[in-house]
Amino acid sequence: MPENIRALIVILILGSVILFYFRSIAVKHGFANDHRAFSSLWYTITIASGITGDFWAFLLLVTVFFSVSPALKQNSKVISTYILLALIVPPVAIKIPGVMGINHFGYMSWYRYLILILLVPYFFKTIQKPDFKWFNHYPDKYVVLFCTVVLVLEAIRTPSPTDMVRISMFRILDFIVPYYSISRGLKSTQDIRKVLFFFCVIMCIASLVAMFEATRSWHLYTSISESLEHTIKTVTDYKYRAGFLRAGTLYGPIPSGGLLAVGFLIFYFFFPKERSFKILSLFMLMGIGILATLSRGPWVAFIIALCLFVILQKKVMKLIVGVLFLTPLVLVSPIGDDFLALLPGVGTDKEGTIHYRQDLLETSIGVIEENPLFGSRHFMDNPKMQHLIQGEGIIDIVNTYLQIALWYGLIALASFIALLIFPALKLYSLSRMKNRTILERDLCHLFIAMIMVMVVTIATVSSLGAGGALAFVTWTLVAMSSAYIRILTTQNKQKDKVIVQSNEPKLK
Repeated sequence: MPENIRALIVILILGSVILFYFRSIAVKHGFANDHRAFSSLWYTITIASGITGDFWAFLLLVTVFFSVSPALKQNSKVISTYILLALIVPPVAIKIPGVMGINHFGYMSWYRYLILILLVPYFFKTIQKPDFKWFNHYPDKYVVLFCTVVLVLEAIRTPSPTDMVRISMFRILDFIVPYYSISRGLKSTQDIRKVLFFFCVIMCIASLVAMFEATRSWHLYTSISESLEHTIKTVTDYKYRAGFLRAGTLYGPIPSGGLLAVGFLIFYFFFPKERSFKILSLFMLMGIGILATLSRGPWVAFIIALCLFVILQKKVMKLIVGVLFLTPLVLVSPIGDDFLALLPGVGTDKEGTIHYRQDLLETSIGVIEENPLFGSRHFMDNPKMQHLIQGEGIIDIVNTYLQIALWYGLIALASFIALLIFPALKLYSLSRMKNRTILERDLCHLFIAMIMVMVVTIATVSSLGAGGALAFVTWTLVAMSSAYIRILTTQNKQKDKVIVQSNEPKLK
């Protein structure tokens, strides 16, 4: 039996366990019908990705599925369908074959395909509405500034007009279309809760897969990715740390660690006080999933974000008790020594990854100083960078912020940091308003914590490549936070209008 089929069978078994486990939970939270629809979607797409054996055949099969399931493309469902579908298939990307002497037309990734099929029609409908404005919401200006800088620099640096058109089209597809579709498409708090709930379901499946991979030393989704005949290695090869295989699930070890950390925070948002065995076991499963990735950057991001979330909710004592209770248990457990050896700043650095990151930072600062405003497309050829070449013959820019600064300059970096930080600050300001409900306040704090996970995690990996899971989730969280800011500010205006009308003198 081919390995991809064997892996598919295991994935279907593990996923079925989680979907069954979540059935009663979904009913309790009012998502019973959505759970049935999501389960059908997960089985259909997962099976199709595992058995087709060719990426283009898989996309054709999915296109046929969409054509016979028009409900998935309805305005009320298109955003949630896009976000959730993107996360249940490995981030495969493959060259689009060229014609008439053209080598290729760029790369088609799973994310770009979903944008073309689902979001582009919705995007054009949205921008044609009379009330649509490009700068109507808080983070819009930073998103547009970042995208403009990237588009202009890449257009100037391309060797031919056809390359300029191709790259510009892909950047608009990658950045502008998803941001405006999601930020305008999520209409209510319930829409956001539904997306977050099923994001959490997907992460629980990924956690169970991670635990299986770490214990059985088998990357399940690698064989499925390879069976789709992709030409970009988007899932990390087998790597061991402290004697254990680093679980990669669908996305690779570091992206998986970051996404699972976000999933854990979402689960805590939905179940902050519930202590049933089912809920506690899922908490434990997600915690084990994060540990199974053996990725120190996401670990640090998760700890910082969880502390921030708890502090924002004024539950510091619960955090202290939890740390005092769990730390001794971990230290005296059989994995205690191995866990300490993996901690940054405490354990050993046998692989030299920490030293390499420090060297990369120091060297990159010197290179950035040569072209501070707009960077350079030839920064890899800079003599200062050559000592960073690794055994594979490449310079691995394991820091998204450095990647942006080296390639596009400090203006792009500043706008990128702004589009991450300022929505979080706005949400914090909105959460402090006296007319906020507990749900609204907690959701503001959740978005702040999730953004913090991404802010820290992308500092440990380059995430701007074709089809990167971290880039997708980061951009999606920015768009969703913008949507929630719009929802809350619209509520404020409506409440103010009601108050003004109630205070107006009435004619006798």
